[in-house]
Amino acid sequence: TSSWEELPVQLSFLVIWSDAATDDAKSAVRETFTKELAGLKWDKDFFLSTDQDIPAIRFGTYDDISSRDYLSSFAIDVTNLSFSSFYQSQTGKS
Repeated sequence: TSSWEELPVQLSFLVIWSDAATDDAKSAVRETFTKELAGLKWDKDFFLSTDQDIPAIRFGTYDDISSRDYLSSFAIDVTNLSFSSFYQSQTGKS
């Protein structure tokens, strides 16, 4: 969808490898990410893509994805997520 507010939202994840990523690291991340994502409970408004043209998870380098796919994606800020978790544990606030 073009907006988080245009429900329902079909989600697809891009996992972008560093050029220096080893095959062992890629394999471990692929296995862990796929397993964790499959274990999430989805609801009617936000769901993991089942569209064959839009895979639920795509793995690759910047060379493997189109500019359109990258620019239209929403980057997850891992640092911010980590900070949020740290803040909650330190302050008891959510």
